Amino acid sequence: MKASIMMFFKKPTTPAERSAFLSGVGSVLDIAGKPFRSLPFGDLETDAKALRSDWESVGRDLSKASRDFERNMPSNSNAKR
Repeated sequence: MKASIMMFFKKPTTPAERSAFLSGVGSVLDIAGKPFRSLPFGDLETDAKALRSDWESVGRDLSKASRDFERNMPSNSNAKR
């Protein structure tokens, strides 16, 4: 038995469904994309401090994860340390 692909799609019936469907089709066909809008940036010192803080947080998280892994690793494990 050959199934039609159309049986998998529900025909949009309400205005909201039609709008959502057309929005989806439009986004698929939007090859050019949307124009780039610049984001507001702070001054360089503020950005550098925020970036440093973010990386310090990443470092703390990695250190904690490493300690937790070492602590919870079975003692008879064949894993190399």
